[in-house]
Amino acid sequence: MTVTFRASASLQGSTRGWDPEIRSQTAPASPLFYGGQRVELFGGDFVSGKFIVYDNWTLLAEAGLPVYQNLNGPPRGKRAARTAPLRLSAFLR
Repeated sequence: MTVTFRASASLQGSTRGWDPEIRSQTAPASPLFYGGQRVELFGGDFVSGKFIVYDNWTLLAEAGLPVYQNLNGPPRGKRAARTAPLRLSAFLR
């Protein structure tokens, strides 16, 4: 069993340019309301199949939360993220 930790950061600028096909008075149509900064922290664990008697299985569980969000305009911020994949490796001989 292995414990994991990672950080993810993103910086996105506003949309540049103009598209004549987008004509709306709503906020999502404004190029000024895209982008922003976000930092997220994730933690999880990695369990080898040998730990649970199946050598070719791997289980990973991870969860994360945003610790900083500064978004341009009204876009929705993230709340939380979770993953729990199970990988089965087949041994071909």
